[in-house]
Amino acid sequence: MRETSDKALEKLKATFTIVVKLTNEICNKYLNEEYFSLARRLSAVLFRKRPSPLLGGKIEAWACGIIYALGYVNFLFDASREPYPGADQLCKSCRVNQATGYNKSKTIRDLLRMVPFDPKWCLESLLDENPLVWMIEVNGIVVDARMMPLGIQQIAFERGLIPYIPSKKNQMVSPSIETSNTAFTSKRQVEKRRSRKPEEEKPSDNSSQQLLDF
Repeated sequence: MRETSDKALEKLKATFTIVVKLTNEICNKYLNEEYFSLARRLSAVLFRKRPSPLLGGKIEAWACGIIYALGYVNFLFDASREPYPGADQLCKSCRVNQATGYNKSKTIRDLLRMVPFDPKWCLESLLDENPLVWMIEVNGIVVDARMMPLGIQQIAFERGLIPYIPSKKNQMVSPSIETSNTAFTSKRQVEKRRSRKPEEEKPSDNSSQQLLDF
């Protein structure tokens, strides 16, 4: 049993290595550094799944599906955007037909619940125009963090709910802010919480709640 498990792991590692090599080649040829990094991260996530989907089907198809899924999230196939390889060109470069590329992409997207402009898989260059990144809940009201006072933006940034402070992009800040009682939650956390079944709700302490005092 142990030998079988070891062989399966070795096969998975070998498959992962080839998938990453293929996605690297595609990104270097048609895309950019942002896709290069995201493709490696997505490949690693699929590698760690148990059972890993990478063990079933053609390796080239999975490489194509990974890029295709990221392209779906980031509107890669919109001709008005750059880069723009086209879905057919992408699949052809992976030596798979477009239907196969799409199906693998759909499998990945369903497995990881990836959606257009998904903040977890969004290109850094698209964060400014991605509404899902900036929607947070303050005192039970969903708002755009970019429209909020600087003090709220600063704490949202410190809590990891927004990628940066809009007026101070790429700057790390640690402000001293007066206290009051304000519940502060990212939009994605709100949706995840609402989607849980009642029995899945668990009491949380102050360290796990997205609470903000200012």
